[in-house]
Amino acid sequence: MNPDAMNATVSLVVLANAIVLTTISRDFPPALRPAARDWQIGTLLIAIGAGFVATGRWLPLPLMVTLTNGPLVFGLIAYRRSLRKFVGAEPKRFDWLLGVLVTLSVLAFSAIYVSFMARLVLVSAAWLWLMIDSIRLLSGPGSQSGARSQRMLAAIFALVAAFVAVRLFFFLPHDLPADFTSASQNLSPTWCRRRFSFCSLPSAPPPSC
Repeated sequence: MNPDAMNATVSLVVLANAIVLTTISRDFPPALRPAARDWQIGTLLIAIGAGFVATGRWLPLPLMVTLTNGPLVFGLIAYRRSLRKFVGAEPKRFDWLLGVLVTLSVLAFSAIYVSFMARLVLVSAAWLWLMIDSIRLLSGPGSQSGARSQRMLAAIFALVAAFVAVRLFFFLPHDLPADFTSASQNLSPTWCRRRFSFCSLPSAPPPSC
């Protein structure tokens, strides 16, 4: 399965998850429905962003990276808002503003001041902050930190945060073109060996810049 097919499959699975959650959320206790609704919105946004990872490489660079990163960042914000409601904390009023600022910054650094490194650092910082704060909510005093489901979810967030951090430090030392995107290169073994003598990754991870 090539990277496009893999990303499309992931997008469809996530979308199916959102549809199932929408169907069963009516049976949730009323106290859990607001949190479930935000989680559903986040899952749908993640599916949209993943879909553009699979299909967006034929679009102009500014459109592709904006349509990919915008939904992904907003999806993570929705997840964080859901967790805040779940543990009984009020969602932050500026949450959605963060998504707007990140999305507009990605657009600016792809259409006006074209810079792969600026997009990489900006999006990685936003992802890391949102995921680390989500881990804090899942293990904080207001949560049932002993619950297995919460430990598993915190572990998933930690794994993704580690991947984002490794990806950030992987690209930072290298002088890459301003219009570079990992989606356009696929990080194939041949490309990696040509660009980085120590690298032999089999395929590209979903781009976050």
